[in-house]
Amino acid sequence: MARKSELAPTHVKLSSNEIPHWSLRAASTSFGVPVETLRRKLSAAGESPDSDNLYLTSQILSGLYSDERTQRLRRITEEADNLALKNAILRGSYLDRCELTEAVQAVFAAIAQIIEGNARLTSEEKSEVKQNLASIKVRIDEVHKAQTHASLKDEMANPVKRPGRKRKAEEDEE
Repeated sequence: MARKSELAPTHVKLSSNEIPHWSLRAASTSFGVPVETLRRKLSAAGESPDSDNLYLTSQILSGLYSDERTQRLRRITEEADNLALKNAILRGSYLDRCELTEAVQAVFAAIAQIIEGNARLTSEEKSEVKQNLASIKVRIDEVHKAQTHASLKDEMANPVKRPGRKRKAEEDEE
Protein backbone atom coordinates (compact mmCIF):
# COMPACT_ATOMS: atom_id res chain seq x y z
CA MET A 1 0.00 0.00 0.00
CA ALA A 2 1.31 3.43 -0.89
CA ARG A 3 2.43 5.77 1.87
CA LYS A 4 0.74 9.13 2.25
CA SER A 5 3.89 11.06 1.21
CA GLU A 6 4.18 8.94 -1.96
CA LEU A 7 0.77 10.08 -3.09
CA ALA A 8 1.23 13.67 -1.97
CA PRO A 9 -0.34 16.04 -4.47
CA THR A 10 2.63 18.42 -4.35
CA HIS A 11 4.58 18.12 -7.53
CA VAL A 12 8.04 18.88 -6.24
CA LYS A 13 9.56 20.00 -2.97
CA LEU A 14 12.50 22.38 -3.33
CA SER A 15 15.29 22.15 -0.81
CA SER A 16 17.04 25.21 0.59
CA ASN A 17 19.52 25.15 -2.31
CA GLU A 18 16.75 24.89 -4.94
CA ILE A 19 17.22 21.16 -5.66
CA PRO A 20 13.89 19.47 -6.48
CA HIS A 21 12.76 16.43 -4.51
CA TRP A 22 9.99 14.30 -6.02
CA SER A 23 7.27 12.20 -4.50
CA LEU A 24 6.65 8.94 -6.35
CA ARG A 25 3.28 10.22 -7.48
CA ALA A 26 4.66 13.53 -8.80
CA ALA A 27 7.53 11.76 -10.59
CA SER A 28 5.12 9.17 -11.96
CA THR A 29 2.89 11.88 -13.40
CA SER A 30 5.76 14.01 -14.74
CA PHE A 31 7.69 11.14 -16.33
CA GLY A 32 4.63 9.21 -17.53
CA VAL A 33 5.43 6.01 -15.65
CA PRO A 34 3.04 4.12 -13.36
CA VAL A 35 3.85 4.53 -9.65
CA GLU A 36 4.49 0.80 -9.11
CA THR A 37 6.80 0.61 -12.13
CA LEU A 38 8.74 3.63 -10.90
CA ARG A 39 8.95 2.16 -7.39
CA ARG A 40 10.26 -1.16 -8.80
CA LYS A 41 12.83 0.54 -11.05
CA LEU A 42 14.09 2.79 -8.26
CA SER A 43 14.47 -0.21 -5.98
CA ALA A 44 16.27 -2.22 -8.69
CA ALA A 45 18.66 0.71 -9.25
CA GLY A 46 19.37 0.82 -5.51
CA GLU A 47 17.85 4.28 -5.07
CA SER A 48 16.37 5.13 -1.67
CA PRO A 49 14.19 8.09 -0.74
CA ASP A 50 15.22 10.71 1.79
CA SER A 51 13.64 11.03 5.26
CA ASP A 52 10.56 12.70 3.73
CA ASN A 53 10.20 9.75 1.30
CA LEU A 54 11.19 11.98 -1.65
CA TYR A 55 13.69 11.40 -4.45
CA LEU A 56 16.17 13.66 -6.25
CA THR A 57 15.74 14.08 -10.01
CA SER A 58 19.04 12.22 -10.53
CA GLN A 59 17.64 9.27 -8.56
CA ILE A 60 14.47 9.23 -10.66
CA LEU A 61 16.51 9.30 -13.87
CA SER A 62 18.85 6.60 -12.58
CA GLY A 63 15.88 4.39 -11.76
CA LEU A 64 14.25 4.96 -15.12
CA TYR A 65 17.31 4.61 -17.35
CA SER A 66 20.02 2.63 -15.54
CA ASP A 67 18.69 -0.69 -16.89
CA GLU A 68 18.78 0.64 -20.45
CA ARG A 69 22.31 1.99 -19.90
CA THR A 70 23.45 -1.40 -18.58
CA GLN A 71 21.93 -3.21 -21.56
CA ARG A 72 23.52 -0.73 -23.97
CA LEU A 73 26.95 -1.15 -22.36
CA ARG A 74 26.57 -4.94 -22.47
CA ARG A 75 25.67 -4.77 -26.17
CA ILE A 76 28.59 -2.47 -26.95
CA THR A 77 30.98 -4.77 -25.08
CA GLU A 78 29.69 -7.82 -26.95
CA GLU A 79 30.03 -6.01 -30.28
CA ALA A 80 33.61 -5.01 -29.42
CA ASP A 81 34.47 -8.59 -28.39
CA ASN A 82 32.92 -9.90 -31.60
CA LEU A 83 34.91 -7.41 -33.68
CA ALA A 84 38.15 -8.32 -31.88
CA LEU A 85 37.50 -12.02 -32.51
CA LYS A 86 36.74 -11.44 -36.20
CA ASN A 87 39.90 -9.35 -36.56
CA ALA A 88 41.98 -12.05 -34.88
CA ILE A 89 40.53 -14.66 -37.26
CA LEU A 90 41.21 -12.45 -40.29
CA ARG A 91 44.81 -11.84 -39.15
CA GLY A 92 45.25 -15.57 -38.67
CA SER A 93 46.17 -15.06 -35.03
CA TYR A 94 43.21 -16.96 -33.61
CA LEU A 95 43.54 -20.61 -32.71
CA ASP A 96 40.81 -22.39 -30.82
CA ARG A 97 42.63 -23.65 -27.73
CA CYS A 98 40.40 -26.72 -27.31
CA GLU A 99 40.83 -27.80 -30.92
CA LEU A 100 44.58 -27.15 -30.78
CA THR A 101 44.89 -29.16 -27.57
CA GLU A 102 42.95 -32.08 -29.08
CA ALA A 103 45.12 -32.04 -32.21
CA VAL A 104 48.35 -31.91 -30.22
CA GLN A 105 47.16 -34.71 -27.92
CA ALA A 106 46.35 -36.87 -30.96
CA VAL A 107 49.85 -36.30 -32.32
CA PHE A 108 51.37 -37.09 -28.92
CA ALA A 109 49.31 -40.28 -28.64
CA ALA A 110 50.69 -41.39 -31.99
CA ILE A 111 54.24 -40.53 -30.88
CA ALA A 112 53.70 -42.42 -27.62
CA GLN A 113 52.68 -45.53 -29.58
CA ILE A 114 55.83 -45.26 -31.70
CA ILE A 115 57.94 -44.87 -28.55
CA GLU A 116 56.32 -47.93 -26.94
CA GLY A 117 57.12 -49.96 -30.04
CA ASN A 118 60.77 -48.86 -30.10
CA ALA A 119 62.88 -51.74 -28.79
CA ARG A 120 66.07 -49.62 -28.57
CA LEU A 121 64.70 -47.43 -25.75
CA THR A 122 64.76 -48.57 -22.12
CA SER A 123 61.57 -48.33 -20.09
CA GLU A 124 63.06 -45.34 -18.18
CA GLU A 125 63.75 -43.53 -21.46
CA LYS A 126 60.25 -44.29 -22.72
CA SER A 127 58.74 -42.99 -19.49
CA GLU A 128 60.86 -39.81 -19.65
CA VAL A 129 59.80 -39.05 -23.24
CA LYS A 130 56.12 -39.60 -22.36
CA GLN A 131 56.40 -37.24 -19.38
CA ASN A 132 57.95 -34.60 -21.64
CA LEU A 133 55.05 -34.98 -24.08
CA ALA A 134 52.50 -34.71 -21.25
CA SER A 135 54.05 -31.42 -20.10
CA ILE A 136 53.30 -29.83 -23.48
CA LYS A 137 49.58 -29.45 -22.58
CA VAL A 138 50.59 -27.52 -19.47
CA ARG A 139 52.75 -25.25 -21.63
CA ILE A 140 49.85 -24.69 -24.07
CA ASP A 141 47.65 -23.60 -21.14
CA GLU A 142 50.42 -21.30 -19.84
CA VAL A 143 50.91 -19.71 -23.27
CA HIS A 144 47.14 -19.26 -23.62
CA LYS A 145 46.95 -17.53 -20.24
CA ALA A 146 49.93 -15.27 -21.06
CA GLN A 147 48.53 -14.36 -24.49
CA THR A 148 45.10 -13.63 -23.07
CA HIS A 149 46.62 -11.41 -20.39
CA ALA A 150 48.88 -9.65 -22.92
CA SER A 151 46.07 -9.10 -25.44
CA LEU A 152 43.78 -7.66 -22.76
CA LYS A 153 46.59 -5.38 -21.64
CA ASP A 154 47.18 -4.30 -25.28
CA GLU A 155 43.47 -3.63 -25.82
CA MET A 156 43.35 -1.45 -22.74
CA ALA A 157 46.44 0.50 -23.86
CA ASN A 158 45.51 0.72 -27.56
CA PRO A 159 41.74 0.63 -28.06
CA VAL A 160 40.57 -0.40 -31.52
CA LYS A 161 39.40 2.52 -33.64
CA ARG A 162 36.01 1.80 -35.05
CA PRO A 163 34.75 3.21 -38.32
CA GLY A 164 32.59 6.22 -37.96
CA ARG A 165 32.45 9.93 -38.32
CA LYS A 166 35.82 11.65 -37.98
CA ARG A 167 36.34 14.34 -35.41
CA LYS A 168 37.20 17.83 -36.55
CA ALA A 169 40.83 17.47 -35.34
CA GLU A 170 41.28 14.25 -37.37
CA GLU A 171 39.92 15.92 -40.50
CA ASP A 172 42.33 18.85 -40.06
CA GLU A 173 45.31 16.47 -39.77
CA GLU A 174 44.58 14.92 -43.18
